[in-house]
Amino acid sequence: MSVTPLSPSRQVIFHQMLVAARRTALMDALSEALGMIDPNLLKQQISRYVPKDAQKLLAAAGIRDEHVFPVPAILERQPTLIGYYRLLLGISQKRFYRKGTDMGQFKSMESRGLLNPRKLPDLDNYCAVMARHLAELVRQISPRITARDVSELPLLTLGAQLYGSNNNAIGRRATLDVFVSVAEIVKDFIVSQHAKKITLINASSAKWFSRSAPTRTSASRRSLKVSCATRWPSRSRAEPA
Repeated sequence: MSVTPLSPSRQVIFHQMLVAARRTALMDALSEALGMIDPNLLKQQISRYVPKDAQKLLAAAGIRDEHVFPVPAILERQPTLIGYYRLLLGISQKRFYRKGTDMGQFKSMESRGLLNPRKLPDLDNYCAVMARHLAELVRQISPRITARDVSELPLLTLGAQLYGSNNNAIGRRATLDVFVSVAEIVKDFIVSQHAKKITLINASSAKWFSRSAPTRTSASRRSLKVSCATRWPSRSRAEPA
């Protein structure tokens, strides 16, 4: 019986990512931020953004409004919590920040925790838009929403996100490995080499460029105006320089 599929290595990596997410985009980060916000300001903003019927449903379930609905005071205190409410709604980063959603202005808040005081994003509109959609989530969940739902729903979206991040990391490592292998095979023809690009001359004194690229095909260019092709250890494309 092969034991390779039973390796815990991927799960160990996921756990490291999960620990990091707890500090930025999960309930731990939210609870820490709430401890530093004036309760009166929080109550005032909750009343402004959260629909009354949704407040009643959450109160009946013993859930704090701010555990489901964002308000400016929370996001100003901890900008990365943009990610918490996105995850709770079940929207991927790619879909949430794509062109046409008007959410791109908040991406740096989630990914880097940046909030430029001289050019504040429209947090008022963000909270109003998210409140409408999150209220629908509260209304439509059946049986009635629980505190456990609120703590676990973000993990469903986060899991897919972590899986994608891990695959991207594997792809970057594989790209580098291929580039290093190509450089080793053609080392006798290299005239210059950089971190992501090598220049070499073939038997007919024609220059070729090979650069590290995140695809299955190494990107190769020939310094001639005529398109042609060559073969590296993996298939390459040649195009005019």
